[in-house]
Amino acid sequence: MSVTQTPAPQAPQTEKAPEVSRRTFLRGGLFGAGLLTIGALGYRLAALPDGAPALEDGVMTRGELAAVQALALGFFPPGNPFGIDAREADVAGYVDRYLGLLSPIDQKIVRSLFWVYDQGSFLGRRFKPARLMNPDEARAYIRDWETSRLGFRRDLALSLRTVIGMAYFAHPAVKKAIGIIEPCPPAGPSLLSKGAHA
Repeated sequence: MSVTQTPAPQAPQTEKAPEVSRRTFLRGGLFGAGLLTIGALGYRLAALPDGAPALEDGVMTRGELAAVQALALGFFPPGNPFGIDAREADVAGYVDRYLGLLSPIDQKIVRSLFWVYDQGSFLGRRFKPARLMNPDEARAYIRDWETSRLGFRRDLALSLRTVIGMAYFAHPAVKKAIGIIEPCPPAGPSLLSKGAHA
């Protein structure tokens, strides 16, 4: 009598999942964060306005004004070289009045930039909106945006710096501190007009 041996059952082989590198994982996370930011911006554009204006001649809500004020104090805190901080220069009020001169869609775009800045702190290591930060925290937060490896964050920081700087340097006391005399003296003959006749 012959005995046939049956092979022992083998465990089913599972395919090994491809390894995901840390770089690929981070890229996916950054891509997801970018999509989240774009989606939030789109939602924000559709949802504005979300409250009554805080100032009589303005368009921004109290929360938006607080975010602008915190950002401005990050750029121009008390004791800065010009001797006038952003609160004294009424930067938030100037930005609000300036927005009132823009078209409704442009108002929404600029307001959305401030909203992304304010709420973007939740995507980083900070767990409170930017409007609740003190000047040192706000300065560190905007520096993170300015030095980010993500281009859209650096672009947003530059846009915000431009708007805040425009408002700050428009204040009469700041102009006086940097040596701008108003009204400006009349200009001499234009170099352009001289070149045009040459």
